[in-house]
Amino acid sequence: MVPVTAPAAERAAWIRRAGRAGVVAALAMLFAQLLWRLVAGAEGAPSFPETIVAAVARLTPLGLFGWATENLGSLAQNGLFVATLLGILAAGHEAGALAGRWAEAERWGRGERGRWLAAAAVAGLLLLVAVGIVLPLGGYGLFGSESRHGDAILLQSVVTFGLWAVLWPLLAGPAPTEAEAGAPAAGPTLSRRAAVEQGAVGVGALALLGGIGAMTWQLFQPRSTGNAAAGEASARSIEATAAARSAPAGPGGS
Repeated sequence: MVPVTAPAAERAAWIRRAGRAGVVAALAMLFAQLLWRLVAGAEGAPSFPETIVAAVARLTPLGLFGWATENLGSLAQNGLFVATLLGILAAGHEAGALAGRWAEAERWGRGERGRWLAAAAVAGLLLLVAVGIVLPLGGYGLFGSESRHGDAILLQSVVTFGLWAVLWPLLAGPAPTEAEAGAPAAGPTLSRRAAVEQGAVGVGALALLGGIGAMTWQLFQPRSTGNAAAGEASARSIEATAAARSAPAGPGGS
């Protein structure tokens, strides 16, 4: 079968739609991660955004980290958390666009199967970055192996990144190359249906955004004794690691 070549304008519109689908899927992923953290997670087990915050804090120079902690207090950590959420949404857009390009190019197969496999490939790549790079940088070890909550962190990551892989193909819809050659143009009924679907997705995205905002606010509030102790221990660990890196070698050092 000869592959169908879509016009350039149609392909560009598809990539934009794929990127927007990636953002909505990332919203659902964040919602699930924060809900897991507040409701289903073990006491003190961090959500994925919190592991990124820990990684960034550990990579921050000690002087800057100390200045921000002393002068801004919780505002510094809360601001970093919000910036992390926004960064995840931006990454979701780029991930969706990448999956769209792979699906449109039929890199992982033709038609609907290729779209689903492209989503799985992108989600798998992001998951490897999360558990193989972010978690070690955050002090949790490879695949969370150095944390007492390692199993919970790994399970949360696998399930929520899998959620992205399932939602993206559904939200993005068929790629232009999935249409049959010579198929009739979409009529007014299909256009109205598409408008209704887009409206429903928009409402759902706003609801997810509201839920994420509410849960983020809850995380910013005074926490239970167990969570507060876990947060303080994490902060002390970050400070100790940074201090160890910057301390001069002792008499027996090289």
